[in-house]
Amino acid sequence: MTGAVRAVAAAAVLAGTGASAVAAPTPVVSPYIDPGDGGVPRVGSPARGYAGVWSDVPSSVAYAWERCRASCEAIPGASGADYTPTAADGGVALRLRVTARYPSSASATAYSQESAPVAPAAPSEAPAPRSDQAAPAPPAPTPTPDGRAAPVPSPPAAAAPPSAVPASAGWLRMRTARRTGGYGRRIVVAGFVDQGAAGRTIDVIDPSGTLVGRARAAADGSFRTSAAAFLPGTWTARTGAATASFPVSVRPRVTLARVTRAVRRPGVVAVTGRIAPGVSGKFVELQYLDPRRGWRAWRRVRTGPGGRFRVARVLARTPGVDPFTLRLRVGVPVDVGWIFAPAVSPVRAVRAR
Repeated sequence: MTGAVRAVAAAAVLAGTGASAVAAPTPVVSPYIDPGDGGVPRVGSPARGYAGVWSDVPSSVAYAWERCRASCEAIPGASGADYTPTAADGGVALRLRVTARYPSSASATAYSQESAPVAPAAPSEAPAPRSDQAAPAPPAPTPTPDGRAAPVPSPPAAAAPPSAVPASAGWLRMRTARRTGGYGRRIVVAGFVDQGAAGRTIDVIDPSGTLVGRARAAADGSFRTSAAAFLPGTWTARTGAATASFPVSVRPRVTLARVTRAVRRPGVVAVTGRIAPGVSGKFVELQYLDPRRGWRAWRRVRTGPGGRFRVARVLARTPGVDPFTLRLRVGVPVDVGWIFAPAVSPVRAVRAR
């Protein structure tokens, strides 16, 4: 095939795919529901919805909560990131619908997985009588036909308060959890169960309900495992009916590919790299260390496809200033629909001459 024919063929392919040259945004991390402590949504306990992460960062996101039986129906008025299940949700699953909107007026919709059925409200102890409230009077004795007073029946014994965990379930306590990790990096989860429960299985579950780690208890009841951290929120360790929850924060990873090592003023200082997850449209900023005011933002850009970025700044000539070392890093701040904690890259030094 000649060069001209190749050019014509390439043009035909591009023309045929022109409508899809800019792909519609899709979730890199799907929306999910964080039910909070225990890992199960409960009547009266707030649940948190996460918008997930999109291949192109949206300008705004909209939430809608749904009840799911044979099919899913929108819950009237439930349009925030948080939702507190009511008695009407008891026994049914919840689902979150997220609509991402973009400056071009385009939009895309994604759904979370259905949650576990909503559990009843946690039992609460009966309130103690107020000091200004008189105790109820005992029933008056009822006279018998011969004129003597009949014995007053004793009040029933108070029922023992229900236990949050059945006795047969044992108990579970977290000893440590490395609660902050880079995207996709492993975090450490460790704790204790009943002594003598050697071999008992402990599951580690992320906020979406996905099993991400598993451990077995040692003879002294201790356990230790690790799990890859992709989702921030409330994680749960579970064995039988015993659970223990702990928060996990996830930071994006920032990798620098090339940094200007030295520049002659006036000249350009440039940094290239990428972030993970690899999304386009995410703000990253070049920061420099001011000896008097700490780290300062210098230039902000958006990532391109795959999370790649190039951020540059002209270093102006300053008369009378001797050569010096400039310390730089790239920061990833919180943005619209961004579920991760802020992160920064390693620091790099640039010699300014």
